[in-house]
Amino acid sequence: MIPKETSQDVLFATDKKDVTKGCGVPLCKSDEIKNEEGGTSLDSPVQTIPDKKLKGRTLKELDELRKQQKRLEEKKRRFYSVDRTETQEESLSKYGFYTENNCYYFNSPNGNGFFRGSNFVMEPLYHISSVFNAKRLFRLTNVYGHVQVLEFSQKDLISVSSFKLRCESVGNFLFEGQLQGLNRIKAYLYDHTKACKEIERLGWQKQGFFAWSNGITVNGNFTPMDDLGIVEHDGQHYYIPALSSFYMVDETFFQFERKFVHKNGNISLFDFTKKMLDVYGENAIVGMAFYFATLFRDIFVSTFRFFPILNIFGPKGTGKSEMAISLLRLFGDLPVGDNMTNSTVPAMADHVARTCNTLCHLDEYKNSLEYEKIEFLKGLWDGVGRSRLSMEKNRRNETTAVDVGIILTGQEMATVDNALFSRVLFLSVSKTGFSDEERSRFKDLKETEGKGLTHITNSLMSKREKFKRRHFDAYNEAIAEVTPYINRSRTEDRILKNWCLVLAALKIVMEDEVLPFTYENAVKTFAKMIKRQNIDVVNSNEVTDFWNVYQELFSNGLIEKDYDFHIKEVKELKTQLQTISQKIKVLYMNPTRIFGLYAQQKHKANEKRLPKASLKFYLQNSAEYLGQQQRRFRRNRKNLQENETVRYRSEDGAIAQEYERPNAWCFDYEMLQKNMGLSLETEFVLKPEERTTVRNDSAKKRKELLR
Repeated sequence: MIPKETSQDVLFATDKKDVTKGCGVPLCKSDEIKNEEGGTSLDSPVQTIPDKKLKGRTLKELDELRKQQKRLEEKKRRFYSVDRTETQEESLSKYGFYTENNCYYFNSPNGNGFFRGSNFVMEPLYHISSVFNAKRLFRLTNVYGHVQVLEFSQKDLISVSSFKLRCESVGNFLFEGQLQGLNRIKAYLYDHTKACKEIERLGWQKQGFFAWSNGITVNGNFTPMDDLGIVEHDGQHYYIPALSSFYMVDETFFQFERKFVHKNGNISLFDFTKKMLDVYGENAIVGMAFYFATLFRDIFVSTFRFFPILNIFGPKGTGKSEMAISLLRLFGDLPVGDNMTNSTVPAMADHVARTCNTLCHLDEYKNSLEYEKIEFLKGLWDGVGRSRLSMEKNRRNETTAVDVGIILTGQEMATVDNALFSRVLFLSVSKTGFSDEERSRFKDLKETEGKGLTHITNSLMSKREKFKRRHFDAYNEAIAEVTPYINRSRTEDRILKNWCLVLAALKIVMEDEVLPFTYENAVKTFAKMIKRQNIDVVNSNEVTDFWNVYQELFSNGLIEKDYDFHIKEVKELKTQLQTISQKIKVLYMNPTRIFGLYAQQKHKANEKRLPKASLKFYLQNSAEYLGQQQRRFRRNRKNLQENETVRYRSEDGAIAQEYERPNAWCFDYEMLQKNMGLSLETEFVLKPEERTTVRNDSAKKRKELLR
């Protein structure tokens, strides 16, 4: 029997060994020399062993050793290369592996030789740094020459199973090593990977360029990205994934971003604006001005802390959505925006957060939208998005970004909340029938849009420095230029600021660019629209709405003179607020029932109503309010379906009427007539043939009351 140590020598032999040591047999010089009987030279000295049993056991062990040695030699031929290059030796020394024939080779676990750990190699490309979503880009090449560029998340590289799943999912890329081998590969890859930043939101970037899905624009000049989605700016590499080779196969990814592409057209800004005017009329002036302001929205917001919403209102078929699309085409082949009726607030928040300094469309606005959606729209004016709890950021609260100019379209005026209506630039369209010439102009505009308009956006980017210098002064100049055409004292301040911010952007552009209208004409157009919207705001504000309901209650006989109000011209009025020593016509309002009747009327009409406390506050702070004074009103029980007025007989037989004495709210009636259109004074006009009948009826009624 061969001693144990001799068996191990043979088992791990990679060169000529003495396998008969300790057996009392001659030294074997080679295990490759065959004897005359077909066996190896190992058999010859064994044949000299006199003990047959020992010789048999030894021959059996030698046979097993030959098999093991054959397996070792096969493994050696497959996984071990004796002649390594200098580069391979350097890699082996520094990282513990080397590459050969597009395979990784690692040290064997027992330290004797090497084994193949993969049928592919990886070329490091870029490390896309991120706090919560880091990625790495590698180019994989297998032994057959097949190449695949892959995007690895950091999670794909922390375990062998995740790594193998990612590699094998794209083809014949097999990793046979263990975690130690993967870590060695990672050490090499990380040392040779370039740093890169992912552009997560398209549009304007703080680094000083405008990002499209297919490249970037710097100072009006466009630079395309490579097939990996990489583009360089000021020595820094940036990654734009939407149209990179990683996602070209699966079109379900980045559906919006794929349309946000630069497509170079040949129409000038002047000619495009002319076509817009031919189709959309003076609304196009406002639309183009809003587009100019949106390109530099971050500059305006940093100074003024707000940015208006462009609201296009009109019946079906008037072209309001088409105007929105025409403006959207300046940022690529963008489709019509989200339908607000069937979209959720989170979905709309994500929609407006996709880009920066671009236009974003929200369609199908209705006053019946949920309260949360109305509040969401109001927040867009302030640049405040939706707050949410981010699970990716360790359950931290975050607010979605709002860095876009919103175009809001719908068939209803945004008057459900006066605070919302005062945040928009209100445009209306009403024409539903069009001539052949108008249809031809519309078709021509759409064909122009299809050829590409983004070169206009790129060219305007060169004006950014001028906007930084001029935007504040231009805003104040715009206010001064509009003021002579409006009643400044009666114009709501927010409406004026909204319009003048956009007019300032138009002013800056027109200092360098010629457009198919004059700036003076634009000022007059803006002034006209400011006055129109201000009237609409006044007519739809909370105080006006109350007096409209009050008028309706009076016309329907639900409130009456002497019971619910008095109208009297006095020479002097004293209230708890003031003393007016001049003739004035006063409306004394009985507050006892009116707020309840107001709430009932709004409920019947299915309209939003203010809480009682808020309504009182608005009325008491309106220009028509004069204060309170105790007054006498007849008690009204009509709603209780009892007698109209409670009376009783005193001891002397006279008829007395029941009164209540609340603190009446006093208002300047003539001012209410002028500002609110209120009319509470009536008169009886009887035709001659009706006089006798009326007298008889009145006499009969008096007798019944005295009975």
